[in-house]
Amino acid sequence: MPATTAQSLPLLRVCEENGCLTVFDHTTLPFAVQRVFTVQASAGALRGQHAHRFGTQALVALVGRVTVRLTNARGTSETILVAGGPGMIIPPMVWSEQEYLDAENTLLVLCDTPFTEADYIRDLDEFRFLM
Repeated sequence: MPATTAQSLPLLRVCEENGCLTVFDHTTLPFAVQRVFTVQASAGALRGQHAHRFGTQALVALVGRVTVRLTNARGTSETILVAGGPGMIIPPMVWSEQEYLDAENTLLVLCDTPFTEADYIRDLDEFRFLM
């Protein structure tokens, strides 16, 4: 049975005098990556506002801070992702909204499926009915 709640995604960071490297591979991600994108938004922007029927996503703040609000059959939770901090894995059938908190924010999203509109549930009432 797939997970129904988000999980923390610890980041494997290797730091030396000249900078840090963050690794995303089969040892850090629980799925094979099929799609990668970034979202850049300024303070107050609200994005996401959907669930995926089948897709799993990993969210990592690269710049700034992003509040991630999740809703599933168990209720609603909220986590703030910060640049350099752990990320979050969101399984299918979890409603997700992201609020961008700082003047500059960049969120990295890694997905286990390619884009298909049929995977998205964009209406909260429909999502609640399907839960």
